[in-house]
Amino acid sequence: MDEHTPPDNITSADQYLADFSITFLAATPVLQSSSTEAVRDTELIKLIVDCPEEKLLLIGNAVLGSVRRRILSLNMNVLEKIIDKFGDILTWYSHSQHAPLQILAVNLLDSTSHIWLQKSIMDTEIGDKMRQLCGWLARNMMKKKFVSWKVRDFVSQFLARYIAQEPSESFWPKEHTDKPVDPPSIMIPMLNMDEDIRVRFRASVVNARLFTLARFAHWNPLDMYNTIKEGLTKDLSK
Repeated sequence: MDEHTPPDNITSADQYLADFSITFLAATPVLQSSSTEAVRDTELIKLIVDCPEEKLLLIGNAVLGSVRRRILSLNMNVLEKIIDKFGDILTWYSHSQHAPLQILAVNLLDSTSHIWLQKSIMDTEIGDKMRQLCGWLARNMMKKKFVSWKVRDFVSQFLARYIAQEPSESFWPKEHTDKPVDPPSIMIPMLNMDEDIRVRFRASVVNARLFTLARFAHWNPLDMYNTIKEGLTKDLSK
């Protein structure tokens, strides 16, 4: 993959076939087994670890989807290799601005959060790398670098699931590349001012959940209300 050339577009037919094939390969061993535990399919995992970067977009979301549904299991060594692979790609400017790759990076965070938010992993090297990726996401949201509404919409879904798993936000980084970044509880209300109504609609649902989580995180409900209120659209004509 040329560092100066974004990945080629993938047809919907190619994507559908890849998604179906990966999901079938991941689910079949589980259906055949009497155990309810996720399967560690080394050959399938090897696809995403060893594939050329340009193939990540084709198979990445399907593999990560199987991980999120707990059909497929990742060990720490494999997860670290995948993180490193994304870390290299996101340093290339042209690719870091490519919306499908941005969605895939957020999907990596979202689909593996049940792994790296474990207390035994938070303070490891893998935890540090995932914290850096969270910082990358937060900094891009704050600087409005995610141009596609689909990326911002997916980010809002991830932030909602993240904060449900870790209401204290103690894992979330305070800065990225020496620049301060906001925690999910601040970014979520800001999505109410997004330029796209589809993102604002999603944000309204996510914001409502913050009140449910407030008592678990020991937040002041009035402060939370004022934060959400400040993020609401003032001009109803937009």
